[in-house]
Amino acid sequence: MKAQLPCPIAARRALINSQILEKLQAYSPTVVSTVFLNLHTPSSDIDIVCSHTCAIQFNNDLNKALKGQNNVTIKHKTDCILGRFVLDDIPFEIYSSTQPVNLQFGYRHFKIMEKLTALGGQSFCDAIRKLKLTGLKTEPAICKWLNIEGDPYSEILILENLSDRELKKRLNQAYD
Repeated sequence: MKAQLPCPIAARRALINSQILEKLQAYSPTVVSTVFLNLHTPSSDIDIVCSHTCAIQFNNDLNKALKGQNNVTIKHKTDCILGRFVLDDIPFEIYSSTQPVNLQFGYRHFKIMEKLTALGGQSFCDAIRKLKLTGLKTEPAICKWLNIEGDPYSEILILENLSDRELKKRLNQAYD
């Protein structure tokens, strides 16, 4: 059976039903998912970034928030805590670090993608999804499409301070 694209409506419903944003409200949870930007593929998940000051407290609250969910995993890394679960066949990933949400790469990348999808429209979204279906993640796909060399996760940030006009020019060059 061929995997299907997660439906943004079903994803939004799962997000609401999970109540995860309410349960983690103290940690500034912010959705940064390609599902809601029309850049998703069948393997996409709902990504949420958070910020914590105390890893122990966040871990306790995350455990409470995920109680009763399916396929729950919580991993502690040196600089973050990563939680995963599945609701209504839609995978969720929660990333939290001590860095404020608006400074985290996931959030910054999402804001860039949001702007690019608004400026590039459906043809941009289709091109990126096509590249992602070859196995690329979103940032590498965008960098490949826009001819940005180097580490895509850091190099994509060069787009962050470009004006809409400059971004539109980059997009138009990619179509040529």
